[in-house]
Formats: sequence, C-alpha cells, structure tokens
Amino acid sequence: MKEMLDSAFKGVDQLPRCTTREQVEKLFADNGIADVYMKREILIKAMQVEETFNTPANDAISPEQEYEYELESFLIGSWRFLGI
Repeated sequence: MKEMLDSAFKGVDQLPRCTTREQVEKLFADNGIADVYMKREILIKAMQVEETFNTPANDAISPEQEYEYELESFLIGSWRFLGI
C-alpha cells in the first residue's frame, strides 16, 4: 500500500499549489485517483502532518466524510505555515 501511495503522490506533486476544491479534484481526476481513502492519504502526505486535530472518531464517520474533513483542512491551509 505504501508503494501505491508514494507512486500516486508523485503524480500529484503539484497538490500543495492547489487552493480550491475544484483544483484538488481536477488534479486527482487527471491522475486517475478516485478512491477516497487514497485521496485522503495523499492530502495528509501533502500537508506533511501525522494527524489532523479535532478529527471525529473514524468509526463515527464514513470514508467519504473523512476525506471531506481532510480536504477542508487542506484548503484552510494552516499547514502551510508550519514551514515544512
């Protein structure tokens, strides 16, 4: 799974430059990434964070809701100020 994630991330190396939902979704679509789990993991990797604070318990929300939560965190952009 890690190899697949690393390979997919290389295809979306422009992700940190995206600032809108449309840009993110287009980049995923252009790279053939449709799986919400994969998209969520790529967003987390792009933000270079180990965990997102205030995340609802995984068993309380669906994979789609988890992805939406991470996407909103990505778009808010506070991770950009970490200087990574």
